[in-house]
Amino acid sequence: MPVSRNRAGLRRVPATRLLVASLTVTAAIVPAIADAVPRSPDPDLYLVSCVVLDGTTGDTLSARCSVTDSRLEPIHPHPAEDCFYHAPTNRHDGYFYTHGSFTVSVPSGPTVVRAALGFEYEAAVDTIDVASDTTHVLSVRRWIDTQDLGWYSGDTHLHLWHSGGVYALAPSDGVFMGQCEGLSVVNCLDGGFTGAPHPASAPDCLLYISEEQRSSIYGHTALLGLEALVPPFFSTWWPLIMDIADEAHAQTGAMVVAAHPVTTVDFFDLESVSGNMLARELPADVIGGRIDGLEVLSYSNYFHQGRELDLWYKLLNCGFRLPACGGTDACMNRLYDRPLGGYRTYAHLPEGNLNFSAWLAAVRGGRSFVTNGPIFTSFEIESLAPGDSMSIPGADSATLEGSLSVGCQHPIGRVDIVVNGAVYQSFVLGPGPRTNDVDFTVTIDESSWIAARVFSRKRGWPTMGDSLFAHTNPVFVTLDGERIVRMEDAESFVGWIDDLEWLVLTSGEWSGPDELARVLAELSAANDFYATLAAGVSTGLPEQDPGAPQSSEPSPPVARLLPPRPNPFASEATIRFDLPRECEVTLRIYDVSGRLVDTLVDGRRFAGEHAVTWGGTSHAGRRAGAGLYLLRLTAGERTAHGKLVLSR
Repeated sequence: MPVSRNRAGLRRVPATRLLVASLTVTAAIVPAIADAVPRSPDPDLYLVSCVVLDGTTGDTLSARCSVTDSRLEPIHPHPAEDCFYHAPTNRHDGYFYTHGSFTVSVPSGPTVVRAALGFEYEAAVDTIDVASDTTHVLSVRRWIDTQDLGWYSGDTHLHLWHSGGVYALAPSDGVFMGQCEGLSVVNCLDGGFTGAPHPASAPDCLLYISEEQRSSIYGHTALLGLEALVPPFFSTWWPLIMDIADEAHAQTGAMVVAAHPVTTVDFFDLESVSGNMLARELPADVIGGRIDGLEVLSYSNYFHQGRELDLWYKLLNCGFRLPACGGTDACMNRLYDRPLGGYRTYAHLPEGNLNFSAWLAAVRGGRSFVTNGPIFTSFEIESLAPGDSMSIPGADSATLEGSLSVGCQHPIGRVDIVVNGAVYQSFVLGPGPRTNDVDFTVTIDESSWIAARVFSRKRGWPTMGDSLFAHTNPVFVTLDGERIVRMEDAESFVGWIDDLEWLVLTSGEWSGPDELARVLAELSAANDFYATLAAGVSTGLPEQDPGAPQSSEPSPPVARLLPPRPNPFASEATIRFDLPRECEVTLRIYDVSGRLVDTLVDGRRFAGEHAVTWGGTSHAGRRAGAGLYLLRLTAGERTAHGKLVLSR
């Protein structure tokens, strides 16, 4: 039997088909493997040669593997680039990839060897008591074949050529790693754009190299399925993400995903890497249907090691049918990075054939779920699947029948039924069958989105994140034509847009006044939209898709900061504001660096129009210098901004 050698001179176990009755293989059982084991030249180290086999068929399998020796040190084959070894960090073990066999040098004592092939195989985690050169079979067994049910997994956000990488990866390497992780679709956002599935793709693993747009102010977006690149690739204050999204959507089948939307809790941080990736423009973009999906799961999300539900739930609660995506943002060419596919998206293709365009369309349509291990094979509300919707005219309540099936290679623990962001009902699952079937009933008295999630403690290798987690996309139910809305969530986006407007006015850099005017106009429109929802009038609006034209019904009255007169001014300006109801009011003036100059109003005011003058002095009575000044009106929970120019 021929035996290949790697660059270190160690012989590799040939890919072979072996049926074994025991996990630990001896020379008497499998002579071919024993014959292939080299002898260690170091008397203090022993060679352990492993082969990864399908425990049912005996086929040799490519897989992600790890080895921890008796000193608790991570070990990998040499040289590292043969297996794309990834070193450990404080968040995960070191790991490497194998075409089916590997050899490592370890000291004597208990050595833990592991092999995993995505979420559909039960991972092998074995301990070998090493006392001499030995061989071992890592047996992984498939507990489910999702493709038989029309489900295909993919990672929506990956990097082949990210900065700081140590490996010079080819597209074929991306396909190989995807196969080791059991991924059907590998979406890379760098690595040699082709505008179509890459020729290196395999029948069971499609590679598409597209583009990531990076705005250090407004956030990052994954542009999937592009036919042509959309410049400028990197930006600051201009252009807006919505303009990039419009260009992407002009291409057939392209999908725009808000990447790692929550990377920090500091909205005003424009300096750090985390602050540069925050999706600040997102609430404005969804209004016009510019965003097709949200990375609910991403290694780069700030909260809960990558899981971000609060923002997603709030957007759903404002009536937007925004699908969840699982995209790791893994940098495959880096030494210190977590694996691709640790978070992923399963999309349903009822025809049962893997096709990139169909897979992307299913993700865009919400016919999918996101997961770090648990697998939903079905979720239905009145025979409707995730992404579907139903309307019940003239109804002020409805009782709906639902069902789901979910399983995992690890015991799950708990399944939640979520209605409009709140847990409606929970089911505790025992350690019994691999797949669990649950029937349930939901009664609603308002238009609602309904979804299911798994939320349980972390169990076993190779789970990424701090818990077992999976979430279906919702089924949408409209009662009597009313839009899904939570007024408090809409109000939170009013504050969000106000904060972004403040950054634009205090820190923005523009090549001309038209750019600033355009940004302020878009933010003003977004502010008015969410203020309308927050005022409660939205409950009478029809349910709409994000891209549909908005209702022409009048907005409810809100506190307004009226244009100051004169503007510019030399000695004194009158600043007017209008209140729809009595409330606490503050009106303050800031310079362009954000420092407080003067407080003109601080107290309770009656409904109606008010006017106050400013004579161009600070609160200490000092004469203010010529230039741009910013107005900030806070009336109850409403905030509005304006600007005033002082000329001397």
